[in-house]
Amino acid sequence: MSTPYRHVVLISGATRGIGRELVTTYLSRPNYTVVASVRDLDAENAKSLNDIPRGEDTRLHIIKIDSKSKTDALDAITKLNIKEEIEEFDVVIAAAGIAKDYIEVVDANIDDLQEMFEVNVLGTIRLCQAVLPYFAREPGTFDKKPIPKFVTISPTLSSTALAEEAKSLLVGNYGGTKAMLNFLQRRNQFEEVDDEICYFVVSPGAVRTDLALRAMKELGLPEDTLGPVDVAVKGIVEVIDEATIPTHGGKFFNFDKTELPW
Repeated sequence: MSTPYRHVVLISGATRGIGRELVTTYLSRPNYTVVASVRDLDAENAKSLNDIPRGEDTRLHIIKIDSKSKTDALDAITKLNIKEEIEEFDVVIAAAGIAKDYIEVVDANIDDLQEMFEVNVLGTIRLCQAVLPYFAREPGTFDKKPIPKFVTISPTLSSTALAEEAKSLLVGNYGGTKAMLNFLQRRNQFEEVDDEICYFVVSPGAVRTDLALRAMKELGLPEDTLGPVDVAVKGIVEVIDEATIPTHGGKFFNFDKTELPW
């Protein structure tokens, strides 16, 4: 009997919200190795990841990646390769992000905007650069292994095409940093001339994460308009499972599988 293929998935921002639910979902599957990146290994919400139920022969590794750090991503991935002998990633999901400054763009606090840029944009780029060597596939194995996927979690309000529709929501500063990240993700696909990696973006919609609840409170909006996190993540994972370069590469999808405009 052949050995079942072991999928390796890395998820950033794993301690809460979308990231944590993604960890929970992938851990429930058999024959998976789930790598969860957190800012603080000693935090209770990081330690408690070990308590999440797991599928048969599924493993969890928790690593430290602070998105503001210039070295954490590369150091963590290198140590993971050496200590755990993880040589390939099938899926990397960049779910880490922060939002601040719920005010008009012209009134933006530059320090807050810079911090969001550092975490939301540069932090994700550093992660991508760190994992890129582990997306490589040996010649002749592409029909036996899933094509690697780098997935960015980004809100619908990061769509510049929908900026006018969302003008009443004072989230332009946060959305702007995510819009830049969207562009870079799309650009990655077009620069991937060998068609060996699938890059795309998925929106979870408006769901009850800590980030969204804080935003609704500051904006004076009703919380009951937010949807459940588990439903959004179920949809996100289905999008990821079905993704191919021809159908998803360089594109932006909602969790319900509809394509969104950039």
